[in-house]
Amino acid sequence: MAKPSKFLLTPTPYEEAAQFIADKPVVSREIFDRLLPEVQARAFTITGIESADVLQTVRDRIAELPRGGDWNKIKAGILEDIGPWFDAQGANRRAELLMRMHGFQAYRVGQWETIQQTKEALPYLRYIATNDARTRPDHAALHGIVLPVDDPFWERHMPPWDWGCRCQVVQISEYEADQIRKADKKRPPDRRLVLDETARSQLRSGRFVRGPGEVFDVRAPEERGRSGPGTPGDLRMPLSMIRDRYDPEVFGEFENWARGTNLPGLKGEASVWQWLGGEELPRAHRPLGPKLKPKNLAPGVIKEINETMAAIDQVHDDGPLPRLPVLPEDHPDYDGSYNRLLNELKLNINNVDDPHFTLVHEIGHWLDHRAWGSGLQMGSEISEDLAPLREIWKRDRTLKAFDQQLRDFMIPDKKIAYYMSEAEIFARSYSQWIAVRSKSPILLEQLNFNREYPFRYRNLIQWPDEDFGEIAEALDDLFSKRGWLNER
Repeated sequence: MAKPSKFLLTPTPYEEAAQFIADKPVVSREIFDRLLPEVQARAFTITGIESADVLQTVRDRIAELPRGGDWNKIKAGILEDIGPWFDAQGANRRAELLMRMHGFQAYRVGQWETIQQTKEALPYLRYIATNDARTRPDHAALHGIVLPVDDPFWERHMPPWDWGCRCQVVQISEYEADQIRKADKKRPPDRRLVLDETARSQLRSGRFVRGPGEVFDVRAPEERGRSGPGTPGDLRMPLSMIRDRYDPEVFGEFENWARGTNLPGLKGEASVWQWLGGEELPRAHRPLGPKLKPKNLAPGVIKEINETMAAIDQVHDDGPLPRLPVLPEDHPDYDGSYNRLLNELKLNINNVDDPHFTLVHEIGHWLDHRAWGSGLQMGSEISEDLAPLREIWKRDRTLKAFDQQLRDFMIPDKKIAYYMSEAEIFARSYSQWIAVRSKSPILLEQLNFNREYPFRYRNLIQWPDEDFGEIAEALDDLFSKRGWLNER
């Protein structure tokens, strides 16, 4: 018999889920209770513990779960951390709840992104309850129901949708849903699993009928006046989206409180409002561009990064987008790279002739993904906001000449597809736009270097000035519609 594959027996690290947990700021219970429900999903607290050191230690232990950490060892460490504040039984329950809630919540975000990417092939979700003695009646009542991926129900009921929830969802195809529909014909209407509009309306109202006299309260925690884990994408929800969910009076009250409430454990950020990416200073006086976090980079490299960011800041803001870690690039053949799964940028900045321009190019990839993309897809590929740019690229003579030159040099098809992809064209467009609009001498010099590069096909990577005007105006419009364009 063949030996089982080690890959199948070893936990696969999920670094993005781990980072979701590790990035949660620790807050006191008093502050946590004042946060809006969507914001609570992005914070970490333990009722009864005020020590920031203990809260951070427990949070970081839980972040090891998605990396493949051993459940029992992590739990033992948490019990040791919180033991002084609880009796043995209370500490055990609290540790289990914290691990399940924050760990599974982080997995849920990643799972939701995967579901969104595959919903054309697998357009339905089936709810699966644990169905043991600890399963709550309202969760058990949902067992087996089938709804489209895009049904509003999942915005509040994607497991874990309540504290301690152990339920799951399974993504299924149209064929599988049809098989369940056939079986439903033998069931009473109030026991069918593929829900019709009447049953879906009941779900939206929070009263779910399952059999004669059986009515279950399936309202989400937020609808019952309690805090809950929020919607599947909350861990990366921009502040502007949270603002849209509340009337001006409610959100204004929250904003005033958040501006004046400090979180001393945050480096370089003082208030709740700043943590959420809100404006603290008038637009003319605050930093505008991406918020980089250099790690393990030499002081000279950081200086070049700051010079580059000053040029970007002259051109545009980026709203409430998350911070972007910048690390040394360890691949000798790469000038730089952006990892959309880990949300990090790498620079081989000491080994390239155009370090500032390379950094702007990679930030272009980051903006493409984070500002206009979805899941792992880039906005340049899917966003309607970038449709005008795609139309320009289709008829652009520089791009057509570049494509032909790649073929004349017999470049492999795979590499041609990379150079001519929407994502790569967007990054090249963005880097030239920043150079032109900022009038940064060093970026303009490196732009010309790219246009006059003496080797092979690279001289057509960037546009001549006379061919770039339409693209620059389209980028002006793109950023202006977001309210991000800085007036020059």
